[in-house]
Amino acid sequence: SLFKEMESLELDNKRKVAHKMAKSIIGVKSIYFCDTKNKTIIREREFDGVKYQITSNFKDISWSISKESKTISNYTCYKAATVKTYKSRKGNIIKLNVTAWYTPEISIPLGPKNYVGLPGLILELHEGDKKLIFYVSKIEIDPKKKIKIYKPNGILITEKEYSKITEGTFNKYINSMK
Repeated sequence: SLFKEMESLELDNKRKVAHKMAKSIIGVKSIYFCDTKNKTIIREREFDGVKYQITSNFKDISWSISKESKTISNYTCYKAATVKTYKSRKGNIIKLNVTAWYTPEISIPLGPKNYVGLPGLILELHEGDKKLIFYVSKIEIDPKKKIKIYKPNGILITEKEYSKITEGTFNKYINSMK
């Protein structure tokens, strides 16, 4: 699968800068390529004029699946929740509540960004108690239509290597704005 942001908001110049920075921080500016056969994710990201292919394996996400359901785009979806823990740029440990609505009617274990592992396609995803919401706007399934998904391109590195390359850049940017 391939996940990427679709530009849709019209913003004034002042808000464009803040919007662009926010998307970069939360990982929406990346393109995610998920390979279910090899259980790998490649995240294409540009930094300092260089394109990178940041590789990782499917993480075993500990989803808590409930019987709660709702309909999205004519598909019956079920609720699943998890807590994503990560380290902020300032070194603080952050816990982020994540809620996914998936449909077993499309039995592909994929979703937005790098959220994988549910027994169906994620059609809606909430990161951070509705602070960031990803949702499907349209589903077209045409078994006769051949779709070619291309892997991202760039220098192949791991998440750890990419973190070392970008370490401290956020603070440098903030200090340069003062």
